[in-house]
Amino acid sequence: MQCALERPTGAHGSSVGNAKCTLADIAGFNYAAANFAADILVTESHSPHSILIVDDEPDSLETLRLLLTDEGFDVRVAANGTEALQRVAERAPDLLIVDIMMPLMTGLDLCRHLRAQVETRDIPCIAYSGYPMRQQRGDHPYDRVILKPADFPELLNAVRELLAGRPG
Repeated sequence: MQCALERPTGAHGSSVGNAKCTLADIAGFNYAAANFAADILVTESHSPHSILIVDDEPDSLETLRLLLTDEGFDVRVAANGTEALQRVAERAPDLLIVDIMMPLMTGLDLCRHLRAQVETRDIPCIAYSGYPMRQQRGDHPYDRVILKPADFPELLNAVRELLAGRPG
């Protein structure tokens, strides 16, 4: 994958890392490298909040990662629920955005597992999926359900609402 790393100047004169990738680059997307790069960029980010995006669709994953990174969030990615559990064990995020239908472990199973653990039960979780939820609120572990394709402002508003008042 060929991506250029630019270092534009931030609003307060600081250097901010910003990866520019096209969706055509995603076919060979390397999740481990992306997480390594995201961890490096954390030191230069001004956002106290971290988001873990979990989706098995590379286009959706990369699009959300770029959009939320551009908004100043510390963003990490995982391709499935099992990989997400590893990312959470390494460093718990402030918020999860998960697809529902994924291989190895569904988004539903992932969020239920995290809700059952004392250390992770309070992490807000947004289901962002093309799979419509048929259950009532009490039947699933999500704080918000947003159907794909949603406009980015709707998702961003949900992210900001769920992170409001939470320490970073």
